[in-house]
Amino acid sequence: PEKDLNTIMFSGKVHGIRGSLKMKMGQGEAAVADFREAKRLNNIAPTIFPIAEEGRLIFREKELAALLCLGEALVLMNRGSEALASLAEALKISKEFGDGSKTAIILDQIGIVYMAQGKLQLAERKIRESRSIRAEQQEQLPSMQLWTQDDFNKCHEIIRNLLSLADVVAHQGRYREAENYLVEGLRLGEKFLDRDNETVKDIRLRLGEFLFKRRQYLECAVHLKQWLTSERANPSGVVINGTAVEDQRKVASWIRVSILLCDAAYFQGKLEEAFSWIDEARRILEKAPNPAVKQLFEQMDKDKESPTQKKFTCYKLLRVTQRIGNILLKMGRTSEAFSIFEGEHRELIKQVEQGVSTEEHFGIAKKNLALVYRESGNLLEATKLLNDAGPMLKDPLDKAHMLLIQAQCLHDLGRHAEAVSTTEDSLRMHESELGPEHLSTIDARRQLCELLRGIGEHEREKSLAEVNRKMERKCQAAMQAAAAAEKQLASDTKAWMLQRAEHFASMAETSIAQGMYPSARIALSRAINRLQACRDPSNGEWVHMTVKCLCQRAECYLAMREKERDVEKENLVAAETDCFDATAIIDEQAARHGKERDTALDRWLDRMATLLADIATRQLAQGASLRPAA
Repeated sequence: PEKDLNTIMFSGKVHGIRGSLKMKMGQGEAAVADFREAKRLNNIAPTIFPIAEEGRLIFREKELAALLCLGEALVLMNRGSEALASLAEALKISKEFGDGSKTAIILDQIGIVYMAQGKLQLAERKIRESRSIRAEQQEQLPSMQLWTQDDFNKCHEIIRNLLSLADVVAHQGRYREAENYLVEGLRLGEKFLDRDNETVKDIRLRLGEFLFKRRQYLECAVHLKQWLTSERANPSGVVINGTAVEDQRKVASWIRVSILLCDAAYFQGKLEEAFSWIDEARRILEKAPNPAVKQLFEQMDKDKESPTQKKFTCYKLLRVTQRIGNILLKMGRTSEAFSIFEGEHRELIKQVEQGVSTEEHFGIAKKNLALVYRESGNLLEATKLLNDAGPMLKDPLDKAHMLLIQAQCLHDLGRHAEAVSTTEDSLRMHESELGPEHLSTIDARRQLCELLRGIGEHEREKSLAEVNRKMERKCQAAMQAAAAAEKQLASDTKAWMLQRAEHFASMAETSIAQGMYPSARIALSRAINRLQACRDPSNGEWVHMTVKCLCQRAECYLAMREKERDVEKENLVAAETDCFDATAIIDEQAARHGKERDTALDRWLDRMATLLADIATRQLAQGASLRPAA
């Protein structure tokens, strides 16, 4: 490449582009090699050829871009010291140019490296330096109607900076402050970008997680459900439960969100909803590849002694099974819970022998099985299992739950004083770990009240019961607020989805008018995805827009005449499917309204009859057999 200046310039550009593609494909080492070569070429050009000062600055700027890409790639590969070296060199060049945007990006990346190294105060200082630059840029943004692509990029980087700042303060336990940064990022994202934007969705996901940690289950569920709605409106790639998911990181996020929504519903007393969420998590978790499961739980897992991917999978499946069994017991489905926990216990015995599972996993399984034995009246077996499980458990909440079951067994065996003492220990642990208003804490306090009443300590029982009634009233108020918020959320989400669908349908019509059928088909697919995410056949606006988009997409498929026979065949099948889907919606609408025909829908029906005749003619010309419905 060193033979002439143009070759060096274009070789550097190609290496940079290829490096970016390699990173997206997960080929980190190859990407780093490309970025290093891009940096080398842009660095040596001015030393080999005589170049004017203006040309030298161009190559210096390209070298800065290569160094920044190299630093970001090394950050993603957790090669902190190498990343810091590249980023420090990039920062020096960036300051030479006085490029505030690049400087802020580099400072963010340096902060991320320091955060990974556990140097949280140093990380926060670098990210706050970046934030001061971003704040100035935010004030200088023009009216949105005048925005260029550069303005959108700046807005995106401002939001990413707020995300990094939220992460670094959260790592220091300052969750409220982290939440404020995320809320600010979400406000900017929804105002200037789009709810479907990946960065905005990322904020929603993190905000939901922070709110869950602060036990704000109502607000947590709102953000996580909106995240799911956006994901369902943008399907691509891997299909999970009827919805396509982009990549394995998304698979991992779906599992995580399902588990959080289960716990949020459970702690609000919504057992049926909790069961549906956790069952979905179990189905996905059993299908998901181990690397995705490992990636999902690495940060949240307290069990640092799990050295293999199999242990990660085993541990999380165990936790999911535990939730399912507990919910079934609350719902009175004891035999189903017993079947789940007994099967789990048998499997754990094998896994401990094989070294796949740990002693703590076995202890959790014993505790779960003891709970069912106690419910079915087999107190001796339950007590034996609990005595075995106690020393194995490490998580404070597992121990608190085990003590509650143990107290129930002691009470049933007539050992009331021991039962009271054990329940008090459990209540203290619940209050310490979850807080006084948590549903599990209320259950533990209620159990202690019942035991105190049984041994005649009425004054203490009365005082404790009054505390519990106050907490229950707070929970009830929160549940009512949750129901109202969910109703409003569903309404707002449907309205927003319809609005976005209308936006994409309008874009498609412009493309069709210009004969740009592939672009129109993409826009119509986006509109249809959003319409499917807010399906409402009783809504006339939804029916008309869905039928129109399906019919127009079928017309686009037919207009895109392909030379390749197989591609043409696929297009005809896709167009035919759209016509039948639209016809089914019209038939459903006709059945709903009886003889009151909708003339607008009848016109679309006429257009689809013409389309189906065209499709059938072209399929016969290809020698294909027709579907009977055609």
